[in-house]
Amino acid sequence: KEQTEIVPLLATEWKTEDEGNSYIFKLREDAYFQKGKFQDGRQMKAEDVKYSLERSSKESALNRLPSVKNVEVLGDFEVKVNLTTADATFLTNLTNAGNVIVPKEEVEGHGDAFGTNLVGTGPFSLTEFKKDSHAKLERNDKYWGEKPHLDGANFKFITDPNMTVNALRTGELDVATDVSGEGIDIIKNEKNLEIKEVEGLHVAYIYMNQLEGPTKDKKVREAIAMAIDKDSLVKGVYQHGEATPASLPLPPGSWGY
Repeated sequence: KEQTEIVPLLATEWKTEDEGNSYIFKLREDAYFQKGKFQDGRQMKAEDVKYSLERSSKESALNRLPSVKNVEVLGDFEVKVNLTTADATFLTNLTNAGNVIVPKEEVEGHGDAFGTNLVGTGPFSLTEFKKDSHAKLERNDKYWGEKPHLDGANFKFITDPNMTVNALRTGELDVATDVSGEGIDIIKNEKNLEIKEVEGLHVAYIYMNQLEGPTKDKKVREAIAMAIDKDSLVKGVYQHGEATPASLPLPPGSWGY
């Protein structure tokens, strides 16, 4: 599905105020954190939203919430997010994985190790993480939403595409999410395997210096763009049908396309 619709989860409803400079969110009252080392699966409240969003806004190296000025707690299950300026990307930015709601006790208790001891409100809890090896998840039975059909899942980190395909063929893996190159054709020709393809949000590109050198001139940039046969380039680089020529900097699946 194209990423154009904002769906309620921890926030059940919201409205804008002050000509789009503020958002008021009402929160669900049946969301609980997963059990961790520093809290026992307590209820998620407005203070957690304030802590998490302000933490991301001020500390994220990837600048995940650039427009957030501060967050006000209006009640146990209501917050007001004030922006530095009206921002049409704000709701979409909230869906970024780096802006999930997390408990302060776990973040501060683990310190720099929180990234490998994640705790949130989702349907699966992270029970084990080994760098460059695997991550083990188990179903969170206190999850507020629909009960997952799986008891858990194991994620293996495999950097070699050939090893990924071989692991699928031998049954070591049930699902692989990153298949490329010749592996695509191999899987298509395996009767016991099925490949599912959806339009991605990744754009591969070469950019030109617009401040210095010959490409500072817009006409030079236009000439280079017109001279490149994008169809042939895409077919030559992505020989297994993994890509289509781009006409805009944003892919069709993006809300801003």
